[in-house]
Amino acid sequence: DGKNYAGRFDQHTQGASGRIRLPKSLPMGDNKLTVEIADRAGNVARTETLLTYEGPPEQQYNAGLLHAQAKRWKEAEVSFSKAVKFDPSDADAYVQLGHVYQHLLRYHDAMAAYRQATTLRPDDFEAFLSLGDASMRVKDYGGSASAYRKATELDPESADAFKSLGIAYRADKKYPDAKQALGKARRLNPQDADIYAHTGIL
Repeated sequence: DGKNYAGRFDQHTQGASGRIRLPKSLPMGDNKLTVEIADRAGNVARTETLLTYEGPPEQQYNAGLLHAQAKRWKEAEVSFSKAVKFDPSDADAYVQLGHVYQHLLRYHDAMAAYRQATTLRPDDFEAFLSLGDASMRVKDYGGSASAYRKATELDPESADAFKSLGIAYRADKKYPDAKQALGKARRLNPQDADIYAHTGIL
């Protein structure tokens, strides 16, 4: 509660005519800690924001999701960045941060975030698939194929993963591999016309 922060406010009480009345609990709705400055009689003279309060990782993560849903990408970046700063083991936050970076067209940053997520959680299908997407954006076709290939290993029934792998192979001019991956995607989802379109280019 607020008592844990008492030591941080000593500098504000030295030589002052009033005293700081700490709140009973820290506010969770925003990132500011507001305290009441009392006069000698104990009456509240004014309120003052003394520091920025950084909420717990889950609060920052949830705020990031809300910002992302509203397409406030800059604000989402700030929230997810705080989430991974406070909890560097949060693979989900790194994945979401990567998604935000992609919307901001910061593909190399997105790749770094996805890689961190895959390091923390090596079986994260979404992270590997997204890493492949970001890698394609910067024309790192070999890296993209590697990420998509891992995604197909994690979910052998994902037509999207095999289709993406085939497209990456084709971009990397590995045509036999591309044909094989797209063929697998076609067998998994024969209704996807996009797969046939890419197969026809080979």
